[in-house]
Formats: sequence, structure tokens, C-alpha cells
Amino acid sequence: MNFDEDFFVKSARKHAEKSIELSKWGWYPTPNIKIGENLRKLQEQDLINTFYSKRNRECLNENELYCLENAQERKRVLKAAFRLHHAGEYYGSIPIFLAQAEGIFNEEFKRSIFSNSSRSYEKINKIRQFNEGIFFDAFLSSTFVSNQIGDDKSKCSDTLKQKGPNRNGIMHGDVRHTDYGSETNSLKSISLLCCAIWLSAVNAET
Repeated sequence: MNFDEDFFVKSARKHAEKSIELSKWGWYPTPNIKIGENLRKLQEQDLINTFYSKRNRECLNENELYCLENAQERKRVLKAAFRLHHAGEYYGSIPIFLAQAEGIFNEEFKRSIFSNSSRSYEKINKIRQFNEGIFFDAFLSSTFVSNQIGDDKSKCSDTLKQKGPNRNGIMHGDVRHTDYGSETNSLKSISLLCCAIWLSAVNAET
């Protein structure tokens, strides 16, 4: 079966749209987790966190192995974070995952994965003229979204907290963000970490 360039562009755009919507809820694409579900239906039923918590829980071992194999220089600290996660010590695992994701992404892309300034899908580098590049940019779009994880620590309502752990509030010890230690938030942080490692590795190879 032959696919023309327009097919890949349209397909990539759909992946980008889904990646963007998922990242608004604090979930990021990884090599082991598909994003082909009907997000509108999940949103209407208020099931996005439930569905993707289950999916990320099922893929946890694969995501952990991917992270450890592709971030060798950070293996010691990442192993500690995953041990904390497996032990249910989410207050300890989440800050490590968030900090390492930021460091990894910044090393490769020279910008913070949490910086919300001047973010837009349109500002991503022009789509490369080969199929892998089109889909790479589609998944990279998830890092150009303003969400609860990267937002200001003043964003502290219960509704917003459903969309992810607030990195600024956690790292700066804001008393309004001392309730972040849930399995769902730790799984979201792992998805962010795995996404940062994945995109950095692919970008370094191209």
C-alpha cells in the first residue's frame, strides 16, 4: 500500500492534536503507550485519568526499562525514584521524576520542558521532509502546552490538581501543594520523564 505525503501530514496532525489534549491532563506520549483512544468520549465521562492511569500502570515496567536503558548517566537517581514509586512513596518519587525530566529535556533542546512562555505548536521547527520527522514533531507538540505541571504555583484549586502535580509548587515547598503524593501523579511524572528521554534520544539521532 502506498501512502502519499498528505496522508502522513494528516495522520501526524491527528497525533499532535491528541498529544496536546493529553498533555493538558498531565499525560505524555511514550514509546510504549498508544494514544489512539477517543479522548472526547473519555473527557465527557470524566475518565481520562482513570483510563491513562490504568494504561500507564500496565506499561510501567516497559517505561522504567526504557528510561534506565536510555539515560545511563542518570541511572542511579532514576532507580531510586522508581523504587520509591513501587513502594508507594509518591511524595519522594514525583520530585525526582520532574527534576530529571527537566534536566534531560533541557540538555537536548536548550529550553525548559516546563517553560510556558511563547509556547505554541506553530513555533515548533518546520516539519522535516521524512516520515519519522513528521511524527516526531507531532509528539514534540505535547511539550509546547501550558498545563498544570508547568504552571505557576498559584494554580492550586482541586480541579486543576486533577490535571497533574504542580512542579513549581512542589519544588518551592508551597503549602498549597503538599497533597501531590498520589499514584496517578507519579505515573504522570513517569510519562513526562519517559517522553523527555524518548524525544531527546530521537532528536539526537536526526
